[in-house]
Amino acid sequence: MNNNQNSEIIIGIMAKYPEEGMVKTRLVPPLTYGQAASLYEALLLDTIETVNKLDLYFKKVIFYYPEKKRTYFNNIIDSDWLTVAQSGKDLGQRLGNAFLGFKDSKSPMIIVGSDSPALPCQYLTDSTALLQDNDIVLGPTEDGGFYLIAIKDISRSFIEELFKNIRWSTSDTLNDIIGNLNMIKKRFTLISKWYDIDTAQDIKKFLSEPGKNNFDECRKTSLFISKYL
Repeated sequence: MNNNQNSEIIIGIMAKYPEEGMVKTRLVPPLTYGQAASLYEALLLDTIETVNKLDLYFKKVIFYYPEKKRTYFNNIIDSDWLTVAQSGKDLGQRLGNAFLGFKDSKSPMIIVGSDSPALPCQYLTDSTALLQDNDIVLGPTEDGGFYLIAIKDISRSFIEELFKNIRWSTSDTLNDIIGNLNMIKKRFTLISKWYDIDTAQDIKKFLSEPGKNNFDECRKTSLFISKYL
């Protein structure tokens, strides 16, 4: 997959509005609900900066929730980003609809979460290269989920089979997806494990990662942690 205008790749971030009591609640305590919302906003802003470091052949999208908060998201991204409201009753439907919204583009597509600010850019570019020989690339998290999903050819039938009967937000999520891929005989591969910041233990891991989470790379998250934790 060459890095040129003819091989544009779509990369999206699944994002929520940082509302008190609705984000990062597993960090309360030691944080207050207000602080947890501020931490989530820091994670989101740093994730946006990670994606901004990618080459120009990536088309960037924020898939945001709730729909009424479009103005907030437009204000935190540059003009070269698209904003698309999430739709669906659960994570599986929202993720599936995010992919299906771009199926007519015929472009490969990557979606990442909004709470892995120290994620190396190399993992994103590696996933696009691996799509040459695979239908799908997954980035596993240490808790049994995934932080990245990349699909080469998007179709409604594939998305429906991929996300069928998934136990979302559990230690079985990734294994369920892999089971579906094996059942429908799709080629897939996993890239290196990474982690979301959901718990106090995750914050400790973030602080212990040499060279991957320095102040320059994750300024908003690092500043928040230095101030409150």
